[in-house]
Amino acid sequence: MFPSSNQIRKQSNVQAPLFGKTEPKSPNPMGLIGTQSDPKSPPPSPKSQKHVGQMVPSAPVELQKDEKKVPKRIQMVQLQVNIEKTDIKNTTQNLKGKVDTVFEAFAKMQDQDLVDNRKGTVPVFTLPEFFWSDYKSNLTESQQETLIQDIETKAKDPQFEGSVFVLGTMVTAYTPKSLSAMKHSDLTQIKEALGNLSNLTNMEKLDFDQVYAEAMSPGVEDCTEDRHEARALLATVGDMLNARLDKAGIPHNAPPEVLLEKNFDRDQEMKDILDTVKTMAENRDVLASLALLPNNKLPNRTKMNQIVDLVKNENPKAAMALLKKLFGKDFPPQAINIERTKSIAAFFEKMQCDKKSITTMCGDFRRFYFSKSASNGERNKFKKRLLLVFNKSKLKLSSPSSMYKRTENKAMVVEGGPNGKVGFVHKLLPSHVDQPSYFQHRDDTSLIPQKLQSKRILANPQTEEPELGKRIKHFGVTSDNFLFESPKTGISLGVAICRDYSDGVYKDHFDQHLQNDIDHLQIVSAGVPNFKDHHGHFKTSVGLNDGLGSNPKFSTDTTYGNKGDLDLQTDVVQYDPKTDQFSLDTQGRGFKSKGMDLQDKSFTMGLSRPTHLQDAPLSEVESFTSTTNQGSVNLMQKVIKDHQSSLDLAQKQLPEVTNLIKDMTPIATQLRDTLMEMTLDNEARDKFNKENQDPELVYQPKVDHKALTLKATNLHQKLKPFIDQVNKSGLLAPEDKLVQPKIYGDLEGQDLLTALGKQELKLKGDISDSLKIIKYNQESLDRITVDRLRSQQLQLV
Repeated sequence: MFPSSNQIRKQSNVQAPLFGKTEPKSPNPMGLIGTQSDPKSPPPSPKSQKHVGQMVPSAPVELQKDEKKVPKRIQMVQLQVNIEKTDIKNTTQNLKGKVDTVFEAFAKMQDQDLVDNRKGTVPVFTLPEFFWSDYKSNLTESQQETLIQDIETKAKDPQFEGSVFVLGTMVTAYTPKSLSAMKHSDLTQIKEALGNLSNLTNMEKLDFDQVYAEAMSPGVEDCTEDRHEARALLATVGDMLNARLDKAGIPHNAPPEVLLEKNFDRDQEMKDILDTVKTMAENRDVLASLALLPNNKLPNRTKMNQIVDLVKNENPKAAMALLKKLFGKDFPPQAINIERTKSIAAFFEKMQCDKKSITTMCGDFRRFYFSKSASNGERNKFKKRLLLVFNKSKLKLSSPSSMYKRTENKAMVVEGGPNGKVGFVHKLLPSHVDQPSYFQHRDDTSLIPQKLQSKRILANPQTEEPELGKRIKHFGVTSDNFLFESPKTGISLGVAICRDYSDGVYKDHFDQHLQNDIDHLQIVSAGVPNFKDHHGHFKTSVGLNDGLGSNPKFSTDTTYGNKGDLDLQTDVVQYDPKTDQFSLDTQGRGFKSKGMDLQDKSFTMGLSRPTHLQDAPLSEVESFTSTTNQGSVNLMQKVIKDHQSSLDLAQKQLPEVTNLIKDMTPIATQLRDTLMEMTLDNEARDKFNKENQDPELVYQPKVDHKALTLKATNLHQKLKPFIDQVNKSGLLAPEDKLVQPKIYGDLEGQDLLTALGKQELKLKGDISDSLKIIKYNQESLDRITVDRLRSQQLQLV
């Protein structure tokens, strides 16, 4: 879909800004990126002054005083794409094709003056959620970087000066945190050290190469598969390496020279880690019991040796009794038996009965290994045992989240024109569309919530309050992370993504701090069909662009808008590349969005009414010319003309149809009653003959069939002129010109009357719809006049 622009535009000579290279002036945990104003340039408007300093500068802004725009109106231009019906693979070429076609479509809307072309209007171009990446897959980090650079290059075209883009979302897979310091070359050493552990697991083979490739790929996690032992071992080694690098103050991706400078012997550290991991894996069951105990409950060296000696002297019962006595009520009784006692003794001996070493290993086991290796059932059992040991135990089983990919679903917001600011808003709470298989199997006992987690706050779809609130606070997410101040246009946008909006995350945690700062709230979604009451406040308007088939939505809260109407559909403009023509579908009546196809140059845009910003200056008379919004004016005038013609025809046909029904009804009613009399009598005769087998008994008719037949014939003759009239008039001709109208026979008067009744209802509906559409479009045309009158009144005052 999407057209090529009529014009070939010159690309700006301004180089694409280095992405995210400059440090922010103040905390900005969501990574909003923006352009910092040049000291010689005029300061941002007072409305936007409050938050501009909180954007990470992307490149210097060079704004001339006479180029600064004062915002007066806002208009939504929303590209409609059904992402569920789109099948475009995440290749660099396809991503570039998306960028090209999207900006060509937006440019064509401007070229044809379908977008409000007055200087004081800020067009906000939007895309739905998951637009840039197939919602069943993820982008790689490299693909995301290239995509962002391509978007920035297109958005900086001078044609888009004065506009803002809220460009849907891109979903990127980040490799598991546990593998951030691991190299592919480490696999050889890992396989040598841990490859023979397959006999200690339920796995036939520990395929470290396969699970490493899966973990490092952008593919979605298999939410229906329980933890894989090779993946758990890899993650355990990786997390332990990360912990040692963190302790030494070394970045995970530090080059060899930095390691050398810090005297960090990576090879030796890996050897020590692998030895520890192998010991933990070989003594998994023993450590699953000992790791339940607080450090002070572990026996000292003397007691450990005593237990070892008792087992060696073939007195395991005494050793078991000693263990129970040592551990007391803090050790679950079911966890101590003869076989477990022998295993514990063997472990003590292997560790040379060194309490300090065993204590350290128990902590590493809880923190690094068992949290990843344990099945859901084992994890739950371990947690229950902890509760039996202590009501408020300080011993915790770590989250396995570090072993899984992190998904970043973020919206990109860009100012149009050279040196435009760039920002990102992250989705905090994943939804079923982020990974459909997760929700298809959410009731399975083997489902692992951490297999779908947001990169921003490590939340998964099952994260609920108050845990969600704790994470938002812990990761430093604030209301400013959902605010985009545009110094080049002067407007302030709030952006909320899908479930963050519909489930109230935005409302509960951020809205109250932003409701007086946001001119417009934009919802980027896939599966939010309508606005939700009080889920986000704004000063002027709210827009919704949904990627799963919903019509575009736009609502205002101004005197000149649709105050209080929180489910208003915008108009839909469609482009047909075969005719190179646009058409207007008023309020998207019957419109259904389709998937994107890079070869199809057609497109559909939701186009809202230009709406005055609350407290914004009024329009100037000079801004109204003969070309003001000429493209939109032409389309609205055509809609009015077409519907006026349809209205005239319907109003002409309706009396004819009504009179036909009026004249035919008495005759058709008599005919129906006459035929019914004969039918009922025939049925009575058949029943009589069936019940009476005596040939001497003969049914006596209750009606005169001969007279009724003659009457019916005469009634048919009376209906025939009406039937002929309808057949010749085309009153019941189908709308599809390829379908031949039905020709009614002489005996089908009753069927014709039924068809005329349906036609009467249709004509009344068509008249009502046409009147509404004509009125709506006339009011839309009058908006320009209203703006002109308002500006003139201001001058008169």
